[in-house]
Amino acid sequence: MLKGYDRIVKPLERSFERSIVNILGKQTKAIVSRFKAYMKEKKDDNKITEEQAEKVAEEITDKIFKPNEGVQTIMTALLPHYINAGELGNKFFNQIHYINEEDGEVLFSILRDDYFEWLEEYGATQIVNINTTTRNITKKIIKDGMYNGDTIDMIADNLINNIGEYTKTRARVIAETEVHNTFSFVNNLTAVKSGFKYKKWVSSRDESVRPNHQKYDSMDMIKIDEEFSPGLKYPGDYNAPPSETVRCRCVLRYEIEKD
Repeated sequence: MLKGYDRIVKPLERSFERSIVNILGKQTKAIVSRFKAYMKEKKDDNKITEEQAEKVAEEITDKIFKPNEGVQTIMTALLPHYINAGELGNKFFNQIHYINEEDGEVLFSILRDDYFEWLEEYGATQIVNINTTTRNITKKIIKDGMYNGDTIDMIADNLINNIGEYTKTRARVIAETEVHNTFSFVNNLTAVKSGFKYKKWVSSRDESVRPNHQKYDSMDMIKIDEEFSPGLKYPGDYNAPPSETVRCRCVLRYEIEKD
């Protein structure tokens, strides 16, 4: 099952990653432009304490960056990827699990309303989280620059270089996590709508699997509405803490009746 998952999601992860790199790149340019504009009339401060640098960085970051800004624009850019991930989650279920021929497959078109209702909240929350991380990175770079006595141009260069370098790894993590979480939600939704009653956690069973997920893998089949841990009904469930979901690769096997 895991090989099947990797085969169908890898192309989507790469396209999602490219979009995230583009989004974060534009975001970085906007941050630097706003930072320079805000600081234009200010003189370069002399050496200040770390506490003072923290306070100044907080004030500047609040002025130039808002986590809730641009959520709809980013969501619009990522929506095709989210839709593709949902369609793959539905397709994966229909390929893996037996469907009664008389009832037919539960297609993605049947799930669209439920999916988009979920995605509206989920997508906005995840984008705000991404923006908040960018804000925190921005604040730290400004704080360190202020504390070191760097000029405005030096700090601006550090914003470009450091955020840009971090973006490469960060975009991959975001892409893998978002594709998996969305895929898993629709995969689970398809199972519920198809009348399946039980589920079994399936991990890759290698050194990258979290200890918790190894434990879930060793568990017997449970009812489809039960949780493996608080907030975790399926791999990638965003109601669970990030420690359970970031870069998860696990999937579920479903059954109509318990083995």
